[in-house]
Amino acid sequence: MEKVCIEWNNIDSFLDRVVLNIPRLAVHSFDRIGIVGKNGY
Repeated sequence: MEKVCIEWNNIDSFLDRVVLNIPRLAVHSFDRIGIVGKNGY
């Protein structure tokens, strides 16, 4: 497994609005990630 480049814990809210519910997110070298959801809110 590649080296962990970024790790976030308890991603959930922004400006008092719940936007994600992710207890742990780790991004390794050469990973590709994207966030898809509603737009315009």
